Amino acid sequence: MNLRPDPFFADGQRYDNDYVFVIHFRDGKIARYEEYCDTELITRIFPDRIAAKAMLKTKPT
Repeated sequence: MNLRPDPFFADGQRYDNDYVFVIHFRDGKIARYEEYCDTELITRIFPDRIAAKAMLKTKPT
């Protein structure tokens, strides 16, 4: 599944981030869920958020 959210915040700031969700099923039930997006964009848009700071620490080299 691919998702593109509304790219504007209430203050007019753009947020053009694509999301990809990978859902793995086993026996008709969700067995694993994965979410992918542009984490660098998130750290720029939300620099004060704890999650954004954690993403900076786990960037691949």
